[in-house]
Amino acid sequence: MSIILAIIAGILTLLNYYLASNNSVTVVSLISQLVIVVLASLAMARYNGAKAQRNYEIGKPRILTLSFAIILLILMVSIAVLIIFFFNLTGKISSL
Repeated sequence: MSIILAIIAGILTLLNYYLASNNSVTVVSLISQLVIVVLASLAMARYNGAKAQRNYEIGKPRILTLSFAIILLILMVSIAVLIIFFFNLTGKISSL
């Protein structure tokens, strides 16, 4: 269930970024992106599966599972888009 929620959040992030890049970033797009980040954070918090698997080579770090890596990637991209929208809205950057 968490992976589906994260994939929905990722699709909404891409859609929100596409709509904002064709028009201008408004407060509505910033608030909707904030809701999407909360949705992705909820998916991360509700994930109950294995977060890492063993690497059988000695001295090597553990490897993330695919589903946890997808959720983590979607959360990071959603936060990055939120930061870009905030900087664009405050005038720190001029265009997407």
